[in-house]
Amino acid sequence: MKLLPRPAALILTTLLLFTGGCLLQSQGNLQTLVLFFQLTQPIPQGGAFEAHTAVYPNEVRLKGQFVRISGRLEPPPAARRVTVEAVGRDPNSGRTLSRFSATVGIDDDGSFSVTKRFKKNIVAGTVQTITIEPVGGVIAADTQVGICVDVTRKKSDLNRGNSCATSSVPPEDDDGDDAVVVQVRDNAFEPKSVTILPGDTVRWELNGNDTSHTVTAMSGAFDSGFVFTSRGAFFERTFPQSEDGETFEYSCVTHKACCEMQGSILVGANASPPSDGY
Repeated sequence: MKLLPRPAALILTTLLLFTGGCLLQSQGNLQTLVLFFQLTQPIPQGGAFEAHTAVYPNEVRLKGQFVRISGRLEPPPAARRVTVEAVGRDPNSGRTLSRFSATVGIDDDGSFSVTKRFKKNIVAGTVQTITIEPVGGVIAADTQVGICVDVTRKKSDLNRGNSCATSSVPPEDDDGDDAVVVQVRDNAFEPKSVTILPGDTVRWELNGNDTSHTVTAMSGAFDSGFVFTSRGAFFERTFPQSEDGETFEYSCVTHKACCEMQGSILVGANASPPSDGY
């Protein structure tokens, strides 16, 4: 794939060639999205790679909350700084709805971290993309990348919980055997509906050829984004005790309308049956 220079007026992906996974975790008031993958091509200065893209079907009320984007590159790259940018756009007009951008230094161990405060909510229908661009050098092929996006109302909560600055990339032998697995096949989730216990983790794993799928909750509770970039790529979410009795209906935003690619997670024995089609 040809790497393109970053456009001045439009942030687009310049690299989609990586393998890895995505997890969504909760710890008290702290919500954490964990991404990890391995690059298959070098990223030159002036290029950028897309770490995550998410579609928000409903409004997400984030105004006044703090976000920390931290990460770790193994081995540490030649680049000594990275520009981290999260841009939300209207998918129809391309108009920018929100923007988060900062250039931060990379420590000797390959880690970086930046914290800012949301100034507005995420508008329903927003497509948000997180990109990373090296400054002052390249990021080599085969670099392992771990990125955490922590969101909380209290800045002090960022002192606890996950930190990709210290441990970003899961051990290679962490195969997720304890998770309840839902296969993401071409135009179908299998099984379609799953009943789990509070505290269980559900792992959606691509086992098909179509890489344009998402796992997007209708309530806005979770969204994998377009992480299913190759067979075996996955998204995980742990459903805490506080969600006992809830039913989560979800779909693939790409294939819901054409193919009814929908599913549901029922948490606990008291969860209500899903709607027709889920």
